[in-house]
Amino acid sequence: MTTKVKQWDRFETMVENDRHYRDAYRDVTLTVTVTKPNGEIQNFWGFYDGGTTWRFRYMPDQLGAWSYRGAFSDGSVRIEGQFECIASDLPGVIGAYGENPVWFGYRAVERRCCGVSTSVTGSLRQTGRTPSGPRSSTGRVLKATTRCRSRASF
Repeated sequence: MTTKVKQWDRFETMVENDRHYRDAYRDVTLTVTVTKPNGEIQNFWGFYDGGTTWRFRYMPDQLGAWSYRGAFSDGSVRIEGQFECIASDLPGVIGAYGENPVWFGYRAVERRCCGVSTSVTGSLRQTGRTPSGPRSSTGRVLKATTRCRSRASF
């Protein structure tokens, strides 16, 4: 059975490595190669989580079948597997908002809405937090905004 992960959500797998390291944070690395549904390859890493446990986490950005292969730098353990990325209601990755990089926003994502392809960009205009919620420097309560721009002609 293939693991299903929502787009923009977190895929995580645990890797057991029984080899003892004097300093697991420095003596060895877990490198993972991820293959996206479109065939693009991306190198990523895993991390030590205590005892004999290592983990690998990844956020898929394309729908479809994904695969991964990983190995420890000392050759002790190799891993491989796959998962399927399915549609999600998560809006995407948060980063600097293109129209005003002082704000945070979601990276533009292609969406299908009522049969029309749209580009969705959202901004999170938050400059501070108070006990009653996010506020601007002038004290005005802020909210997340989303804008849809149709790529189709009506």
